[in-house]
Amino acid sequence: KHHRRAIESDLLVHLEVLRLKDSTINDTEVNGMWSLHTCPLLRTLELIECLSLTDWGIIRIIQANPSLQSLSIDDGSCISDSTVTAIAATLGKSLTTLSLSNCRKTYTITDTSLIVLAKSCHQLQSLCLAYLSSLSDASVIALAYHCTGLQVLDLSGNRTITDAAIVAVSQHCLAMHTLALGPVSYTHLRAHETL
Repeated sequence: KHHRRAIESDLLVHLEVLRLKDSTINDTEVNGMWSLHTCPLLRTLELIECLSLTDWGIIRIIQANPSLQSLSIDDGSCISDSTVTAIAATLGKSLTTLSLSNCRKTYTITDTSLIVLAKSCHQLQSLCLAYLSSLSDASVIALAYHCTGLQVLDLSGNRTITDAAIVAVSQHCLAMHTLALGPVSYTHLRAHETL
């Protein structure tokens, strides 16, 4: 048992990318794993279809890895404003890529936390907020004003986004080259182009 723990510890110390897809990992296992080990080199974390993870477990992972540059929490994870606020508070200076799409409790990710995220994560270059049912223009406009380096923005499946938000993105995110709005995506946007 001691030998196995030493091997796991050595592996985690050198880990740069961790992808968990369709994993049964739960909050209790996350607490055990991240209370014993740290991953100082971890820069990319993808949690896809991790149905047993909740805000508590994901926040624990984020707090244990404050140098993450890329984070994906997609397709089924149970997250809310609490996770988004923790991402903003912990990863604000390092995060360049964030994907929060198709989460089971999308109605609990609101403009409130997304505006906090926009004000904290100025380094964001790629952001996916696909199929977040409570997303509105307020979030997108805040992102346009505060995350001007955005190059990719995916708002697919968000039917409440209006022209006002899209115009704000086109005027303030001058590096934007891909904007996904459902079945349509716009590439190579320029500030002088009006959609």
